[in-house]
Amino acid sequence: MNRMKTFRLPIATAFGIFALGILHPVLADSGHSHGTSSSTSKPAPDAPAGNYSSIGQAWSDVKSVAESCGKAISAGNLKPIHEETEKADAAIKYLQNAGGVQDPEKKPRAEAALKQLLSLSGDLHAAADANDVPKSAQVLKKFEGVMKLIEIQYPAEALQTPSGMGAMDHGDDHHMETAAVATTQVSVTTENPLTVGKKASVTVKLIKPDGTPMLLSDLKEAHTEKIHLLINDLSLGDYHHEHPTATATPGEYQFTFTPSKSGPYRVWADLVPVATDAQEYAVADIAASTESEPISNRKPNTSVEVDGLKYEITFENPSLKAGEATLGKLRITTPDGKVYTQLEPVMGAYSHIVGFSEDLKSIAHIHPMGTEPSKPTDRGSGELEFHLLPAKAGLMRLYAQVRINGQDKFAPFTLEIQP
Repeated sequence: MNRMKTFRLPIATAFGIFALGILHPVLADSGHSHGTSSSTSKPAPDAPAGNYSSIGQAWSDVKSVAESCGKAISAGNLKPIHEETEKADAAIKYLQNAGGVQDPEKKPRAEAALKQLLSLSGDLHAAADANDVPKSAQVLKKFEGVMKLIEIQYPAEALQTPSGMGAMDHGDDHHMETAAVATTQVSVTTENPLTVGKKASVTVKLIKPDGTPMLLSDLKEAHTEKIHLLINDLSLGDYHHEHPTATATPGEYQFTFTPSKSGPYRVWADLVPVATDAQEYAVADIAASTESEPISNRKPNTSVEVDGLKYEITFENPSLKAGEATLGKLRITTPDGKVYTQLEPVMGAYSHIVGFSEDLKSIAHIHPMGTEPSKPTDRGSGELEFHLLPAKAGLMRLYAQVRINGQDKFAPFTLEIQP
């Protein structure tokens, strides 16, 4: 058997949130990632920053503020929000001054996101003072979204409350799932180079840091699967989401797919090793005997029709910027303009949204917000909100994956990300 081995690349960061309904986030940069404004200035040294002794303690307070504000909004009594946002401001300013993110890719994202969170705290304060319940609820949703984007920039241990020490007002110990530097090595082989239109059998080999095979028992399940493979050709025109099955050889997994584009395909292996309990991406390429096509269809496109349904994607801030988080909405409608209401569960969600940057180093894996299906017979509405945090400027190809009548459907969009 003449197998062809391709690149084996450890991934450096991932930006995303597991099963929390935001981007999953995920951004993977191989360098990696799924931010906020481009300005990353820190507060003045004398800015009040709270009496905290750790990043984890301050972050626990931010989380408690969001929870308390949510309860206040639900009760229609906004008075407590005034004091809560002051507590949030102190915690956020502590985080801005404390640092805690050393990764050169993640550090500016964390700084920008913290600045955005502080601004949203002010907006929430103002909405509460105006006794505007709907506005307060809207701002809190953004606040919680940016929180989740911040979580995945920090090392997992940084956001944990120190043992024996609670937050300023309570003692919860929070463990954060974060996208992290890959600990897993991946290689991909095929019996023959990829050929357009011909089904290919692909073997994926996963190796742990100690050089031993990565078994299924070494991985945690996330959204119904232990291994998610996000695959696209280098022109970003043929996206596949696959789940390989274990072979008789420890650490080896197989799947088949049929490429519709020429050239090699890049594979992002989305994993959560038990050893780290953190989401990571490992990257490799599937070899081909032909050259890849250039990226085409570069014009931004946020509306597409797939099998009789219209898919539209909109953003609260139409001008998307690298490092700036924004709230997005996916809307799926029938030919008569009505929202489609029969989305079926797909990997524990009603949609998976995956974005690829043109540099082929960043990937955003997003799960929409809202209630997720709990059983196969559940059906979801075709109006889904999510948060997007682009890592890099340039073109991003975004795919919305849904399941309809037992079949997975993929709607491609093209976004232009500003610097």
